[in-house]
Amino acid sequence: MFWFMNHILNPIMMVILRSPFHGWMSKSLLMLTVRGKKSGKQYSLVTNYFQDGKTVTIIPAMAEKKTWWRNLRGGGTVRLVLRGVEMQGQAELIEGSAGHPDALGMLTTFLRANPSMAGMLGLEGDGAGGFSAESLKTASEKLIAVRISL
Repeated sequence: MFWFMNHILNPIMMVILRSPFHGWMSKSLLMLTVRGKKSGKQYSLVTNYFQDGKTVTIIPAMAEKKTWWRNLRGGGTVRLVLRGVEMQGQAELIEGSAGHPDALGMLTTFLRANPSMAGMLGLEGDGAGGFSAESLKTASEKLIAVRISL
């Protein structure tokens, strides 16, 4: 599945996100480009996000299986295509609730903007359309988030 996403689906989505037809995807997806700390190579990917003013937050699904976010330890400059506009920002990596005092709030806000990501973040429903408090607490403790200042 990862091979298909990375080699087939993501390149198609990157073309759409850069095109005038990005509107239907841009509400929840952006294209992010990160430079490798050791290699200097640029990595571009499509990911879910939420925006609050001049701050964009990304919470990668199944983060433990991905490596791109590790290049942002200690911060870094990233490029992104957000709603069809290319821009640059300063990224900060947040690892677990110890990395940010409001990790739980950040996770909750992200889920409101991207409810389909809940399963990929390991969250269990509470039967009433929300998530169990224990599930949210556990997920926030393991949270990997990239906060980008535009």
